[in-house]
Amino acid sequence: MSQFGSRSIAEKSEAELLLGFVKSLPVDGRGTGPMLVTFGGNGFDLPLLRYRSFALGVPLPGLYNGGRRNYWHRFGQDHLDLCDVLSTYGASTKPSLAEMAALANIPVKIGGVDGSQVEALVTAGQLAEVADYCLTDVIATYCVFLRYEMARGDLRQAHFDASMDNLRSTIQRHIEQRPLLSAFL
Repeated sequence: MSQFGSRSIAEKSEAELLLGFVKSLPVDGRGTGPMLVTFGGNGFDLPLLRYRSFALGVPLPGLYNGGRRNYWHRFGQDHLDLCDVLSTYGASTKPSLAEMAALANIPVKIGGVDGSQVEALVTAGQLAEVADYCLTDVIATYCVFLRYEMARGDLRQAHFDASMDNLRSTIQRHIEQRPLLSAFL
């Protein structure tokens, strides 16, 4: 992870946030967007993007196979929902991100904020806290993904270590603006 960020409606309109998210997805030389990795994304993140783009009339072709990826196909190769995969698509109890992170000593829910508090924080105008919560969940999801890939045998220890070093280096560049990220160091 060499870059990250989180934005809120305090900085940009919702339509700008949606468009900015899709625009920020890197595209390779063949015009193919990245694989998308989420934790519970099939049940929350992707429907939220789909419904809000529909409600606002914001075209997001990069999410609709325009980036030559089909992020909506639950069993496809373009979107990996770690919660779905780890529970074998519901064959076992779905774990929470906090549970999977705890198994690997990955910090999560830093500052005591969890998803159940987001609506109240937004209502109270505490958008920076929501953005911080989202950012720390993204970083924790990335760490869980790396551990998952290592457990599957698709990521060797040396590559895992290099990825974690890269993440720590990226966090160091942002630590002054976001001190809560120090938990990941």
